[in-house]
Formats: sequence, C-alpha cells, structure tokens
Amino acid sequence: MLNASVNGPYFNNDYTNGALMYMLQKSPNLEFLILTRGFNLEDQGMIMDTIPGCFQSSLKSVRIFNAGGDEEKLSFLKYFYENAPVLEWLYVSCSPELSEDSEKQEEIINDLQQLRGGSGCCTIVFDPYVP
Repeated sequence: MLNASVNGPYFNNDYTNGALMYMLQKSPNLEFLILTRGFNLEDQGMIMDTIPGCFQSSLKSVRIFNAGGDEEKLSFLKYFYENAPVLEWLYVSCSPELSEDSEKQEEIINDLQQLRGGSGCCTIVFDPYVP
C-alpha cells in the first residue's frame, strides 16, 4: 500500500500542478491520495492531457479538501473519476457553499456517475470543509 498526502501551499511558483502530476506519474503503485489545500487549474490543459499509471491500476481513494461547486474545480473531480477506473472512494471536503447545497452535491454525483455509464463502483462522499 502506498499513500501520498500533498500538503501545500502547492499551487504557487514553488510547487505547481505540473509538479503534482510529475509526482503522480512517478508513483505507479499509489493507492491513496490526499490533496489538503484544494486545487487550482491554471495548468489545466497540461494536466488533463496526462493520465498517470496509478490512475489505471492502483488509485483506490482520493480525498480533496476545500472543493467548490464551480465548473472549473468540478472538472478536476471529473478528471479523477473518469480516468481512474479502479477508484473506489472519492471524498470531497467541500467549501461552505457546496457543503450547504445538497442539490448541487446530488447534481455533481449524477454528473460523475454518467462518466462511467451510471456505474456505482465508486462511492462519492461530501464532507463539510474544516480548515
């Protein structure tokens, strides 16, 4: 079992999305990933074109903190859900706005499940974000 917890601030000049993707590409047996500082999609094109090997073979659980409900950030959730077929758990510690909006959470779950043809093989859990 291999775990990685990325504890930022990692989306600035010192540690970019590219560095995160590099780490993922160099971790072929990664099973659990925790992103503790949310995410920023400034390098979205580069990220979305790359699928690390661990996504296809071993990544079972992802926890993302401080996720909001805007489309840009949701595309990152979709990226994990769509490209990690062995993913069993997607934990989303969400922003206060998303935490209070159960309809939006349900909409997100439905959108994600459509990416896998409605397959329920991955459980999506929304938790309130606690700083």
